[in-house]
Amino acid sequence: MAKLQIYTASAGSGKTYTLVERYVCHALQAAEKEAKHPWQPGTFKSALCVTFTKMATAEMKGRIVSRLYALATDPQAHLSQMDMTALGLDAQQVRQRAQETLQAILHDYSHLSVSTIDSFIQRMVLSLLWELDLAGDMDVSLDSDLLLTEASNTLLNRLDRQQPFYAWLVERINNELEEGRRPDLSSFMRSFGYELFREQYVLMPPEARKQFFSLSRFDHIKTSLAKQVERLAQTVRLRRQLLTDKARELHLDTSTFAYNTTSHWAMAVEAEPDALLKKNLYAGRILGAYESASKWIPKAAPARESLVGTVEQSILPLFRQYIDALRAWIPARNTQLAVQAALPVLPLLSNLREALSTIERSRHQLLLADLMTLLISLRGEAEISFIYEKMGNRYDSFFIDEFQDTSVLQWTLLKELVKNGLAQGGEGLLVGDVKQI
Repeated sequence: MAKLQIYTASAGSGKTYTLVERYVCHALQAAEKEAKHPWQPGTFKSALCVTFTKMATAEMKGRIVSRLYALATDPQAHLSQMDMTALGLDAQQVRQRAQETLQAILHDYSHLSVSTIDSFIQRMVLSLLWELDLAGDMDVSLDSDLLLTEASNTLLNRLDRQQPFYAWLVERINNELEEGRRPDLSSFMRSFGYELFREQYVLMPPEARKQFFSLSRFDHIKTSLAKQVERLAQTVRLRRQLLTDKARELHLDTSTFAYNTTSHWAMAVEAEPDALLKKNLYAGRILGAYESASKWIPKAAPARESLVGTVEQSILPLFRQYIDALRAWIPARNTQLAVQAALPVLPLLSNLREALSTIERSRHQLLLADLMTLLISLRGEAEISFIYEKMGNRYDSFFIDEFQDTSVLQWTLLKELVKNGLAQGGEGLLVGDVKQI
């Protein structure tokens, strides 16, 4: 199997130039491949070059044609000795193949496969309409804003008090009015609708996506979290009580400690636990007091050494147990609050998804994001063969520019085709700049 090559470099260092060179070398074909695949002027058709904007696509095509024209006129001036050695061709062979390839491209320009990632995925889906159980006249839309706006307006037009997210929307309106802003519920709902196209959701197995909107599942999570949080809260209350009782017994309080009302004691012990949810317990005065008893007592305090010794022996162990309990409780409590805030959103997302699907069906139109979701559903070994039959057998080599801009979802779709091409002896080159990630 051929190897996948990854080329990383900074902007302006010639990454795209390298990709064009490799693409052209593939089109001219190295002599070592002649035994298995005799060269033909249409060899360029077996390579796919992926960019990320239409402007970059046009520029890439122009570079490829210009490069072939240069080789067709004077190969020795435009091809290094190293390139000619790698190809295993002499100057006359390079000139002849470049001329014939250039002529083939100009006569069949549509098969010069340089496209954006979205355009390629769209073509992939359109070739799989039957396997995806889609109508033959299905159109592809890139305008998710338009369809999400229409879906949001549809929900608002039939909104009633019985819907589980009604009270949540009313609260949102009141909050906006109190802050002097004009509520825009359609825009607000649309912003949540984008969650339906996030990779974390799309990449879920189909069954997991179905369960994603299950309120009973989240009610179970909510109940389990409540029990866990209460158990940890009990530990916090117990550790705090033991600590304050011991401090009272030793006649120690805020006035005794360094920084007084802004001391670690005031921030961590005297404050209510909910006030500590956003507090960093791993830094500042709290961390200093956790690590050393010497941080507790002001340097100019009378009998400082004696007080430090008392803290070291009797208070610090209890303080550390209390802070450890807080460190366990705070993440659980924050998770609980996040789940409680998310619960009203689930039925909203479920209704948005339903409204969006209804609009798409009525218009015989699908968003590109939904098409990618459908392709993801074909990731099984049996189903993915359909993609090989429709697309994979045409391409055996893949050249991807600006790879740092490729999403996990897009790479998930391309990866199987690239693996299939490499298994057939094709080439794979990923070009990108890690500094731009």
